[in-house]
Amino acid sequence: MLLSCYAAAVIFLARNGVSKDEIKKYIIKTFASDDLKADNYNYNLQRSVADIKKGKTK
Repeated sequence: MLLSCYAAAVIFLARNGVSKDEIKKYIIKTFASDDLKADNYNYNLQRSVADIKKGKTK
């Protein structure tokens, strides 16, 4: 469920012309409550697209 919230927010913001950096800031700020911290779900927001495509986990 959390991932779908991230995805919906990212898609909405991107379709409305928000920059990647602003989207990242929004996701971190909005989903940073104790229950929803990205760290709790092992989401590394520092990974590049190239690393994700290569399958790197760190």
